[in-house]
Formats: sequence, structure tokens, C-alpha cells
Amino acid sequence: MKIRFILLAVLIYTFPGNAQKDNLGVVVEYSIPIDVAFSVYDPPLRINQVNIQSDIDYSNIQGLLQSFLSASNMEWALSDYLDVNATTSRDEAHFEAVKNTDVEKNYIQLETAYQFRYENRMMAYIKYSFIMDKVPFPLIGMMSAEFSNNRWYISTLLNQEDVFTVLTNLESSVLKELFSGVSDDNLVEDIITTTHRNGYFDMFKIGQIYSELNADSPIKEKIMDKRLLIRGYEFLNATTSSVAETSTHKILHPFVLDQAIFSEYSNKDKGVSNDESGQNDYENQPEAVLLTDTPIDLIHKFEFISGGKTFYIIKYIDQDTKAVLIDNDNGNFVINTSDQFSAWVNFLGKIKSDVFISLFNNAPQDATLQEIINSFGKEDGGINLDLVVDYFEQNSADLNSYFDN
Repeated sequence: MKIRFILLAVLIYTFPGNAQKDNLGVVVEYSIPIDVAFSVYDPPLRINQVNIQSDIDYSNIQGLLQSFLSASNMEWALSDYLDVNATTSRDEAHFEAVKNTDVEKNYIQLETAYQFRYENRMMAYIKYSFIMDKVPFPLIGMMSAEFSNNRWYISTLLNQEDVFTVLTNLESSVLKELFSGVSDDNLVEDIITTTHRNGYFDMFKIGQIYSELNADSPIKEKIMDKRLLIRGYEFLNATTSSVAETSTHKILHPFVLDQAIFSEYSNKDKGVSNDESGQNDYENQPEAVLLTDTPIDLIHKFEFISGGKTFYIIKYIDQDTKAVLIDNDNGNFVINTSDQFSAWVNFLGKIKSDVFISLFNNAPQDATLQEIINSFGKEDGGINLDLVVDYFEQNSADLNSYFDN
């Protein structure tokens, strides 16, 4: 019988860019410190196939993997996904193969779990491998999961390909050293120095240098999962009694804003005030909260969604150049004076509109901006706003020409 197998396909969605200067849809990543519980199963935990879905305990990660392995019909397979509109490439031929699988020779190994909370959601990245009869190597995979309604589901977060690459390909022991920032190995110490920011391991930074690390043979041999380098390397060692060793770490983890739109105001938005014309033009708009008897010039606006809430950073000029954070509280626009996104507000208040567009539309005006894009951008589009803001802050004197003075 022909062996069939499916590896989890991870949906990567990028917000489409718009080339028009007055409304630039951009992919914006930002990095925040999160508490991560990193569990390592050594040896891996063996998870066997079952025939009946009701036998599965979905309250733990092992149950989700068991269901993923065992699903023998389309209804069962789709029930594993949090998104009710999810699809799967598994077909009837696959399900028939599952029903005829030799469960002694085909199973899943659970290897690591990277668990964290994000916007009040419990998430996990799960590294596992398929062990299949007559396949002389493990089929290593990474699953994104979310805990909801008292059970685990297969889920996705946007733009997590760097995270998947790092968690899939690096040795778990090396990952623990990188996360903790402590290693006795000089090669790993050098990586720690490069990838730590503000005292935390920065997942975005290691994603940026991953190709460079992978191209260096001594480093590659030190940090990569040995099974990816050595055919047949210790891959049949799982047990059903393995217990995870869990360590906790604070990690800078990159996420992508659900929506990010940058707009430049036009000439009609110059000299506006709280008169009848201004009230009519900006009724039910965030700009309305800025209007006073003193005319102002609106310069640009950065609209984004974070945590399900819409925010606006608006740059404007009265006697001075200013920027404010405005949030939408159930249709009521309010100036937010908290420290939330304060670094972004400061940056958007100083940066020239065309420079921001140049950075986030990947259309550099000069070699310096190209270097910034290369350092903090992603090959598939988008850029990490936190790192850009930090860089401009640390090099403000050299980059002064990009600011409005």
C-alpha cells in the first residue's frame, strides 16, 4: 500500500501594499516581550493513533496532535481547526490510508512546546515529527495552536515564518541557551550577543540572521537539529512515558498588526479649525478631537489595529509640530495620554511623510534607507516598526535629515 502523509500547511498572510502615497497599506511587525514556557520532551513523547475521536483529550497539546494524526474523515479533520472556514488538503484517499495504518509503526513524536499568551489568547508552537513505516527519517513539523473553549485547536498567527524556522530547525538545548542568554559555548555566546535586545532574546533578530548562520558550517553543526544534518540520527527514541522539562523565559517576539494604513493629508486639510466647515469635514472622524479655534495643518495619519482596537497616530502643526495617539472607544474618539505606543508617537511626530512611505513601501530614496530596510525588513514584505524606531532614536544625529525640524 502506498504510504500517504500530510504535513501541516501554515497560512502566511501579508497585508497588501498600496503604492499610492496618500493611502499606504503596510505590513507592520512589532516586537513585545512575552512570557514563554518552553517545554522539551527528551526523549520525545510518543503519541499513537486512535480510532475513535471521543477517546481524545483535547485539553492538552498531546490530544490535538493525536487527533491530527488519527482523523479518518473530513468532518473530524476540520474539527481540529479553530477557523470554521478552514480547509485541508487531506482527501478520501488519505483518510482510507489512515484507517489501514499500522499503528505500531506509524506515530507522532512530540518534541517541544513554546507556549505564551498574546492578546488574552493562549497560544503554542508545537514541534513534532511523523515516524512512518519504511521512511528512514523523521518528518519534522511545526504546528501553531490556540486554546479556546477548554480545548486546543490548530490555529495561525500572521507573519510567523521566522519563528517557525527557528523553532523547527534549531536544537532544543541551543534554544534554551539563547532564550536564557547563557552558554558555555563561544559560538552560541556570539549569537546571544547579536540576538539580545534590552536584555531579552529577540526572535525577529535571529530570523534576520538565520540564513547567515545556516551558511556557516561550524555554527550550523553546533546549533541545528542534528536530524536535519545526519541521516538516521537518533530518531526512533520516543516513549509514551516521557515527561517534559519546562523552563520560563521573557522573549521579544514579533507579531504583525491586523491592519496598518498610512495616509498623507492633502491641502484641504491645512488650516482647519473647529468652525462649521471643520465640524462637517471631520464629523465622526478621529481628527475632530484635535480641532480648536486655532487653525492647524494635518500632516499624516497612521491607523492600525492592535488587540482588536483601532488606534490613530496623527501628526499635525499648530505653533509647533506635534503628534498624538487617538483611540476609538466604541465610536468615541479619545486622545490617549498613556505610554502605550509612545515611541511610535514620537517617531511619527518627527519623521517626514515621504521617508515613512519610502521605508514601508520598500522604495528607498538613498543607500541609508536601503540599509535600514535590509536590516529591519522582511524578504516577503513588511518591516519591524519597533526596530526602525529604535534605530532612528539611537542614530538621530546622523539621520536628522529624515526628520522635520
